[in-house]
Amino acid sequence: MIRVLVVDDEEPIRKWLSYCISRTEEFSCITASNASEGIEKARLEFPEIVISDIEMPGMNGLSMISEILKDDPNIYPIVLTSHEVFDYARTALKQGVSDYILKTEMTEESLLTVLKKAKAELDKNKNDVNQLRSHVNFLQALCLRKEPAEISETELSESGLGFSREPLVAIAVIGGEKEREELFGRLRELDFLGSEIDFSLDKERGIFAANISDDPKLSGAEGVREQLIDLLSEKLKDGDMYSGVSEVCHDHLRLCFMLHEAIYRSKLSFYEPSKRVFAREKEGEVEREARFQPWFVKYISELKYKEAYELLKAYINEVHEAYSADIETIKFRISQMLCSVLYFTEDPVEETDRRAEELRHRVLDADYLHQIERAAKEIFEPFLRRKEENTGVTDPVKRAIDYISEHYSEKITLLEAAEIAGFNHEYFSKVFSRETGVNFVTYINNLRMRHAVELLETTDMKVYEIAEAVGFSSLSYFSTSFKKKIGVNPYEYQVNFQRTQNEVNTKL
Repeated sequence: MIRVLVVDDEEPIRKWLSYCISRTEEFSCITASNASEGIEKARLEFPEIVISDIEMPGMNGLSMISEILKDDPNIYPIVLTSHEVFDYARTALKQGVSDYILKTEMTEESLLTVLKKAKAELDKNKNDVNQLRSHVNFLQALCLRKEPAEISETELSESGLGFSREPLVAIAVIGGEKEREELFGRLRELDFLGSEIDFSLDKERGIFAANISDDPKLSGAEGVREQLIDLLSEKLKDGDMYSGVSEVCHDHLRLCFMLHEAIYRSKLSFYEPSKRVFAREKEGEVEREARFQPWFVKYISELKYKEAYELLKAYINEVHEAYSADIETIKFRISQMLCSVLYFTEDPVEETDRRAEELRHRVLDADYLHQIERAAKEIFEPFLRRKEENTGVTDPVKRAIDYISEHYSEKITLLEAAEIAGFNHEYFSKVFSRETGVNFVTYINNLRMRHAVELLETTDMKVYEIAEAVGFSSLSYFSTSFKKKIGVNPYEYQVNFQRTQNEVNTKL
């Protein structure tokens, strides 16, 4: 049943309208005696039709309707008018009012005619909305596919999309919802674009897809696309929005590829934040991607900060040059590498956990690659500076290190190592930390971890066997420590490494 809100300061008219409406099977009635009450009732009762007198004490009917439409633009407003203010009513029709009723000619029959007209219009709007929602759901599903694929003729036909057989183009836009809608509104006005649809992917991203003219006078669809790129460049140059433009799509069955291409290009602002429109970029391949992390872990475990930092910068440079599409994976991998730096070099555990969590969020929440580069530089600078200031290890500490290297799989105490160095344990602890950059326990655990990684990469030993072989008495502690330092548990590391090696061997 459709709710009708009647607003009129004259009680007899209000009661008569309520009586007539209540006699129908399709409509129910709510009443209000003034504009303020009408706005309040509209917000509480959610009517689909509003019938209001124009002239009322205080706020008039048109101002009230304007306020109600702000809350729900789908409401069907009708005004009551007399001959004296008929011109006023006609002006109202141009301002969003859907219909009017002349008070002097109002009958139960004429009221019912207006209400049925309103119902038909509301039903049509609902159907249009449902159809649009169906179109949007179909296109959103294509956008969310993990990999693009051709759609079938049946899928295209059943989708009911209103595109003509002319070529298509898609534009993916990153920016605020209001700014996107303003941009899409301007695109709808372009003569060289035909049937169009726009929709949101999430709060920050939207898609605009349209037929594009293939008129030879405009240099064909490719020439029109260039005009579109120029227009976008002009519109977006001073704002905070970014866009990705697909190539012209001549085969509608490749609609999914077109959408994915536009989305991919819009993400490239991650690499080039000063650029607003991405329309020609192609994704490359990061050839050594799978090899970066194992070498990074090796360098960090050996406290070779300079080599590790140079390797990380090389990785960042490669993904930048390749315009890699999987930005979230890139951010995740870099966050793992940087957290490894903390876990291989710092104590106590609770403080390291806190710093690692902050660092992880900083990297994963970054909008641009240069923000991640800055975070990496800040993490490495203290270690690089400490390394430069360190003049190397003295002979006593070197003797202790040689002893640890030979007996790392055994239980080694600080007292033992201090005795080898010829120092008391308190002095040895300070000297060892100063010369190696880490404390005694961290050094031994890093050494054990380095050997564990080597065994995971080069043997088929079980994880528990490796833990025991390198000196960890507890498998649980080994797995927890490994995951913090490396980013994955030992079993995952072994499986991933073997898979990577197989992929590399296949390419060779």
